[in-house]
Amino acid sequence: MGFGIKSENGISAFVEPTLLNADALESNVNKNFNMITLFGTDVGRLSFYGQGAGKMPTGNALAQDVIDILNGARRIVAEPVIANVDNSVVARKYYIRTNANVDCDLIQSIKRKGKTKYIITKEISVDKMHSVAKILSKEDPASFYAGIEE
Repeated sequence: MGFGIKSENGISAFVEPTLLNADALESNVNKNFNMITLFGTDVGRLSFYGQGAGKMPTGNALAQDVIDILNGARRIVAEPVIANVDNSVVARKYYIRTNANVDCDLIQSIKRKGKTKYIITKEISVDKMHSVAKILSKEDPASFYAGIEE
């Protein structure tokens, strides 16, 4: 899942595997459908769901682009905005499955089956987890992690 959060000091933006409750709206997005969920201070949660790919939507978009070009339409492209990205300000718990050694200070709970450890971390920053994941994957390339969305 992709996440973006605007703050006074810039933005946090990251993409990572995420564990969701089975009854979460995002858990029930099937096949070629997409969903985006926004949270606003005044409006709360807003979710938009619809077809994101497939023969008909893709064909329709392509045909419309060709028609627009033939009619002389020009694309409006905004100048890119350089933003300060800081993923150290967002913290969450993580699930980790690995045979590698994990810093004990990160662990909230751990179960073992053979060499494999199944870990729930304490709440840590996204930056910290991404750094830990790089280290784990060097020791155990089959390591897996996912953010826990509660």
